[in-house]
Amino acid sequence: MARNNVKLKWISQEKLEVPINDFVEFACKLGYQLDPVSSGLRVQCLEKNLTYPKCRKRDPCMVTKQDMTRNHIQLKWIAREKLDVPGGDFVEFKCESGHELDLVSSQLRVLNKKETFKRDFEESIYPSR
Repeated sequence: MARNNVKLKWISQEKLEVPINDFVEFACKLGYQLDPVSSGLRVQCLEKNLTYPKCRKRDPCMVTKQDMTRNHIQLKWIAREKLDVPGGDFVEFKCESGHELDLVSSQLRVLNKKETFKRDFEESIYPSR
């Protein structure tokens, strides 16, 4: 389990005896996500063998002071100049004073999907009148 970055979902034991044909549910360890090549987190015990799912480290995105300044936003809950956001997590922003959200653009709560994270909040803020 440790090699594949998984743990048992419902109990904290490291070992578990599973009858043949029964199912076992796993969860990815904190900071990891299911590897796309893995079949899933619910596995059936077949012929005394259990094929463990594999989880991989989440891909972080970085939000920088330059990104926020250019888009007239700041982090909503913490005062930092940059923030590493794990893949699959949300980050919330607020408009800088004197600016408001362009309602036809993205929202200020953005999901880190790696390839679209920064694009989701680009050009969504404009000066208030």
